[in-house]
Amino acid sequence: MSPWLIALDSAPHGNESLRESLLSLPIPESPAWKALLHYQNNRSSIPKQSKKSSFFLHKKGHKNPRLEYIATIDTLINALESSEPKASDNEREFACLYPARLQLIQTHLHNLVSSDTTNVLAYNAALQEILAYKQTTQCKGLQEFISLVPIDEIWLEFAAESDIYPGSSMGHIYLRLLGRSKQDIDTEAGGTKILRHKGELQEYGMSYYAILSEFFNPLDYIRAMFGNLTGYYALTPYSNLSTEYLENQSRVLYRFKLESTFSQRELFRLHLWELKDRQIHYAFITHNCTDGIAQILGVLDSSYGFKKFKPFTTPATYIKHLDLVGKIDTQEWLAPPRKQKFINRFGVNDLLHSYPHSKLTLGYEQGNLLSFSLAPIYSAITNADSSYKEHIESRLFALEGKIALDSSLSARQERAFLSQIELLHLYSLADFYRTHTLSKLISLRLESNLYQYENSNAFGAAINRSTRLFPTIEGGLGFSAYARHLTLFALPFLGYRYELIHNPYIAIKFGVIAHITRVKAIIESNLYYDVLGNNRGYDTRLRAFLGVNLYASRHFALDVFVDSSAYWNLLCNTRIAYETQHLWQIKAGVSLYF
Repeated sequence: MSPWLIALDSAPHGNESLRESLLSLPIPESPAWKALLHYQNNRSSIPKQSKKSSFFLHKKGHKNPRLEYIATIDTLINALESSEPKASDNEREFACLYPARLQLIQTHLHNLVSSDTTNVLAYNAALQEILAYKQTTQCKGLQEFISLVPIDEIWLEFAAESDIYPGSSMGHIYLRLLGRSKQDIDTEAGGTKILRHKGELQEYGMSYYAILSEFFNPLDYIRAMFGNLTGYYALTPYSNLSTEYLENQSRVLYRFKLESTFSQRELFRLHLWELKDRQIHYAFITHNCTDGIAQILGVLDSSYGFKKFKPFTTPATYIKHLDLVGKIDTQEWLAPPRKQKFINRFGVNDLLHSYPHSKLTLGYEQGNLLSFSLAPIYSAITNADSSYKEHIESRLFALEGKIALDSSLSARQERAFLSQIELLHLYSLADFYRTHTLSKLISLRLESNLYQYENSNAFGAAINRSTRLFPTIEGGLGFSAYARHLTLFALPFLGYRYELIHNPYIAIKFGVIAHITRVKAIIESNLYYDVLGNNRGYDTRLRAFLGVNLYASRHFALDVFVDSSAYWNLLCNTRIAYETQHLWQIKAGVSLYF
């Protein structure tokens, strides 16, 4: 085992006075210390000490910040007392592995000495020992990193939704680090010649990613949902990120300059070095790019942290939090060339005033039914949200159900039941004339038939009142056109549904969306041609929707709505029998966004 990983019970304690002085510091309870350890909900997102993970010095450091601090002090004292020469290529030296931890200790000692507190002589002696240790310890790799990555400004960037990739509907955040070289540089890194001139502007991007398979693997996404992936922080030239998001994916980039001091940025930069080649826990729901960026920004200031009230935090939610606590100094945005015409005509999305991304809906439905739906990760075209100019929606694991208010029910009917579980829904309506982009639909869900199942291959005239959920898969491409407050769209798609029979089908949805301040109106129709037989309850649907916003803030929004649909069975269907060929439904209610 390397000398800086000596366990707590075996660490030498020859310099007890120094050890007592350092252990008396209030560092273990400080937000800065927990930020350096990437603590979230009383546990670090960095794996515990193992053969694959050497970030922690104590075997319980990933869940006990005080034990990790004690192990850090013992390892530091061991380094101070070591008689080995501090060679310039000794990258395994404590000061080279944990420069941010060492800097935090030095800062606390300096503040105590400056305040002339009690035990000032002991604290000053400890400070002088640490300063002498840093002067005699040369960390070649660390020094090269510091010279190559100057940080004078820290910007948070949000790559917004892409109408090319519907799966990007929640966006992605990363950091843009700017600084001017403090000296001329002529060196090599990885076999590449690096030349820098003093005063030359350097730009880097810092992102938090999941480690995925080299080739497309659907299991990666399942593992991400259940939090079984490894993540990492990647520092790359900023041009790599801007090219990918701005040019290749045609996303609008929102830039937010963050408040920071020189000492905060120096600690932040040292911590970036500590994260080099470190494995970090990744989970799409509980620890995604937003959580990763929030944790690393917590090193600057505890107010950059974010107390989560629900498992999933979207980038927009975090950015609105930073604006609320006064951490955003400057705002600007960049538009990709392909979307410039659209933005010139309709404007850019007002990210800071957009709806929250979780939704609870309660409504009363014709047939004496109380309907409810819950979408924890949500954006939708039905929102009466005036801050968004484009129509893009996504839902992940949304539930819909109903409660029958009748006094009596038949044997096959249930008092409370689920009508749909939406596993994935991605839908974008792009202005083809101005962006030259097709509209897109991807949907994977479990849903019930429109009507109540009676017996073999037969459905009654009553609306379904039981939990009978069967798979439906849909995907398609289409066209949309935006004109002032109206959007017209036509989107053909292919689908498959199983209930009683395996039914592939061809369909089209078309309609118009009207959008003015705080009001959204939709009229659309769906037409289906079933190859084997209609097993959804209808082959034609006409829908009219009206939503009005009553209240909107950063953390809460409230809409009222009326949603009406007419269903018909117009085509011949010999495989499944329906007692009735048409049905009209209407419901009204409220939608709470939080």
